[in-house]
Amino acid sequence: MAAALLAVSKMFIHDPRLYKTPVGDAPPPFWIRAADPDLHGVSFAHGSNDGQKGMGLIMLILIGTVPTAYALHHAMTHKDSLDFVAVSQQAANALDKYVNPNSVVGDPRDEIEDFVPTKEWTPNSMLALRNMINDIGTEVANFKELGRVPENQVRNFRNDMYLVSESLRLLKKNDTANISASD
Repeated sequence: MAAALLAVSKMFIHDPRLYKTPVGDAPPPFWIRAADPDLHGVSFAHGSNDGQKGMGLIMLILIGTVPTAYALHHAMTHKDSLDFVAVSQQAANALDKYVNPNSVVGDPRDEIEDFVPTKEWTPNSMLALRNMINDIGTEVANFKELGRVPENQVRNFRNDMYLVSESLRLLKKNDTANISASD
């Protein structure tokens, strides 16, 4: 159909510029550009759709790689788990020095989930962070190895570890809680 349309066009439209490759950056003749408003719509639609292709590629990359960054290390041995529990206890003890005695926290995860995006440190945040570190250490001690964490708990366990890690990074970066260098 395209070949037939081209043959018919050549019979009725005798401008040779329409049937040759443009020279340099020369656009097609003005009259042909103005005569076909559909070309403008198609051009606009293709151009506005480019962002969707790029976002689709980014999503494929994220879906393919990010989950592995937050996966639990199932090959972690019992000895490694004991080391993890010991470090968790040391971290909780270090943070315990900075907990305000008047602090009260219901669900420590809610408190830390509020802190990470807003970066607004409250007196209750330190207690929540300390409690989350204790809870994670206790869970690892109970399971003895990360490979034994039940599949239905992996997501929450992984998210809690991320929240604690991100909170500690923000505390260090912003020096929000005035934690000493030794702690």
